Amino acid sequence: METIETNNASTSITNSSDKKYFNFESWLLEEYKLVCDQYKHEDIQFLATGSFFTTLQSGLLAFATSSFASKDGLLPNVVPVIGFMLCIPWILAVLRLMHLRDFLEQRIKDIEVYINTRMSQQESFKVGNIRRNDGWDKFAKGKLFISHRWSHTMVSLPCLFAAVWILFAILKFS
Repeated sequence: METIETNNASTSITNSSDKKYFNFESWLLEEYKLVCDQYKHEDIQFLATGSFFTTLQSGLLAFATSSFASKDGLLPNVVPVIGFMLCIPWILAVLRLMHLRDFLEQRIKDIEVYINTRMSQQESFKVGNIRRNDGWDKFAKGKLFISHRWSHTMVSLPCLFAAVWILFAILKFS
């Protein structure tokens, strides 16, 4: 049977024969590596989601304002509705990715704090902030577009397109 032992030095999971096969600090470093990789993956996914929806919305907006969109018929009336409806899954996807990135970043910070307080006491193991930079907050303070997080700023893009589609529909139907 597996038990979890906790002491001041480390947390280990042992089996019934008392052979240690899990060390908390080693596990924490492995989690750190995995969370950093996941953060990079979510960064790429965030960019891909934004690129997909921006391209789709831009193409739809270009079609809606072009001479190809006839003035009569159902298609010119449906295009603003389609554009607005595409903003809904875009907003949901961006919010999901934003919250996941916030969670991963907080976990990275927590691990770094633990590493810096617990493991840096050993002279042979000095660790800085590998994934984040504490100096960034000082540098970015008061600077427009630098002090705001990119994932939080990206939420405004689908809202901007939704506003364009509402304005387009108002102008079209008035």
